[in-house]
Amino acid sequence: VYCLLFIVYCLLFIVYCFNMFRCRYCSLFCLGLFFAALFLGCSGAKEMQVERNQVHFTKPEGWRMAVDAYLSELTETYTIEKMGISSSGLTIITWFGEFLAHEHPDSLLLTLQESLSVSLVHRKTIEFSEPFDVDYGNYPARSITFEFRLLGMPHQGQIWAFDACDRSFQIMQQTAVEDIEANAQGFEIIEQSFRCP
Repeated sequence: VYCLLFIVYCLLFIVYCFNMFRCRYCSLFCLGLFFAALFLGCSGAKEMQVERNQVHFTKPEGWRMAVDAYLSELTETYTIEKMGISSSGLTIITWFGEFLAHEHPDSLLLTLQESLSVSLVHRKTIEFSEPFDVDYGNYPARSITFEFRLLGMPHQGQIWAFDACDRSFQIMQQTAVEDIEANAQGFEIIEQSFRCP
């Protein structure tokens, strides 16, 4: 959608340049700029191996790293989101440089659950499961699932919390229900590639 709007905007700009300057070279320059921007802006993002402070995962093709937040010496957050059509896929990976989940396995789950419950987007529409044991990739974890409606559209997600490699991890993924199939492969690539030494 954004790519289409960008194309229309660029075409209008080319027409403006031609009418304003009546210059063949200006129009050719604008046309060249249009095709360069079209290629760079509308081509799908390639699959990429990500390594941050000895944490490794793969960003799937057609997804982008939206946020790369170094919050402190001990805390980092990375957001990976689906681009284009069926773009409701979202994974947020956060880690803490100390064991926070070790003594209280559900503490990280409950912290994020509380944050989601009071956010403006999810208020009054979000429902959570009880915590349960499950693996995230190769790591035993505690997890909860959740469901909510955003602008009337049903969404669902899951949160995992676990300790590994001398730190605690909190990973959240969510998608619109209608995009589950379209986002499944991307979620699987992120999860199966996730590792720390």
